[in-house]
Amino acid sequence: MNKLIFIVIVTFSLICFSSSTWVKKPVLTPELKKKLETNIIEIKSWLETPMFIDAVKTQNAKKKSIDEIKKLDKDWVDIIKNKKKENQLMKQLLNHPVGQWLRKKNKEERGRYPESFLCDNQGANVAISRLTTDYWQGDETKWIDSFNNGKGKTVIGNPKYDESTGSMQIHVSIPVIDNGKTIGVFIIGIKWRHLKKN
Repeated sequence: MNKLIFIVIVTFSLICFSSSTWVKKPVLTPELKKKLETNIIEIKSWLETPMFIDAVKTQNAKKKSIDEIKKLDKDWVDIIKNKKKENQLMKQLLNHPVGQWLRKKNKEERGRYPESFLCDNQGANVAISRLTTDYWQGDETKWIDSFNNGKGKTVIGNPKYDESTGSMQIHVSIPVIDNGKTIGVFIIGIKWRHLKKN
């Protein structure tokens, strides 16, 4: 009985210790928010370049059906889940000029942007800096709120740990605008410790 009580006490202590010292919820202070807003202004300037706008317009022009997108998404998720070899679509989006540019930018910024992906007007990936867990973002809040029924809106997520990159990040979703019209959404993860540094 004494042994059981000891185990319960030790377990409870470890849980309390873990909650208070290991898992600290990051807070977006006014100072950090100002830094983030400056960062977002820079990112928005990327989206005004022909490379980003043309990439989205080219994919939108293909007018893929939602059924086709969902089929591609299902295959994509299966590959990621079962750790299969990348298919042609994955390679194509990783090797897209925008995808290559994003990886180069992340390297220049020493890992500041661990993941980023450009989406079309239905939420399908256009270009990616690294493999995403799924192909279709159109059913996710970060895309839906930013596309905003075609009105476009910048959405800042809460800082949280991202398992795929193994880092604390804050996701920002920014509409891609062409001639005043929202044609897609760009989603980027900004590493929390980099935001706190600079």
